[in-house]
Amino acid sequence: AEATQIMKQSAGNVAARVLRWGMKEDYQDGPFDVVIAGDVVTSMYDPQALAETLYDLCHEESVVYVSFKRRLSEVHTKFEVALQDLFETIVFVDPITRHRNLDNISIMVLGNKRDAPN
Repeated sequence: AEATQIMKQSAGNVAARVLRWGMKEDYQDGPFDVVIAGDVVTSMYDPQALAETLYDLCHEESVVYVSFKRRLSEVHTKFEVALQDLFETIVFVDPITRHRNLDNISIMVLGNKRDAPN
């Protein structure tokens, strides 16, 4: 219910682009109200850098949606722990698809912790 309410409140301009994790020159025009990271690189070669990049893209009221296919559980666990260190709320959302795949993970992240180390 909380996720649905937040989605209904979102409106505005949209831009899409590829960005390199940890390369701030790729995202100097932030912070953003909503960040969508879809089909994140499967190996998540640096889960801490991905979490910190999402943090850098956000302000205290931002909402982040991340989806990926679970392949490397240890790497994904490190990513989830890094998100918990940087954001107030982490919600695992069941994907809504007609071909339900239990390997697909969707996460909604709320409340950038501005005092978090970076």
